[in-house]
Amino acid sequence: MVLQITNRQRKIRLDAKFLKKVGHATLATVGVEGAECGLLVVGDRTMTRLNQRYRGMAHSTDVLSFPMREGPFASLSPNLLGDVVISAETADRQATAAGRSLRDELVALLIHGILHLLGHDHQTPSEAKRMKRLERQLGTPFIEREGG
Repeated sequence: MVLQITNRQRKIRLDAKFLKKVGHATLATVGVEGAECGLLVVGDRTMTRLNQRYRGMAHSTDVLSFPMREGPFASLSPNLLGDVVISAETADRQATAAGRSLRDELVALLIHGILHLLGHDHQTPSEAKRMKRLERQLGTPFIEREGG
């Protein structure tokens, strides 16, 4: 499994080694052998541009996923899952608002993004419930616990 991490922002410090560990464990747990994907960490300005271009929304968001297993070129490289893009600034604000660590927020966003690459979605209540359950299950080994 290959997870390429690129950090294109400088405001928020990241532990790329830890994020790579989370990504590898997530891909292994869901049974995607030989999978390749990318993680791009950006700031709000870049995320706003991406969100506007690909979703028509002129604001930042926390995570975007760009799956490569969909569409007319899906068969070109079956091991290539696609890319996950996370806004570190938005993740930091969300973590503060939720009263949890940035590390935990990044774990949740990375797992959420990978699940989207694998075809999971949350458009209906049943899809959202299933995806949230998977996120909790996959994130549990990496979430910091109070007092330990």
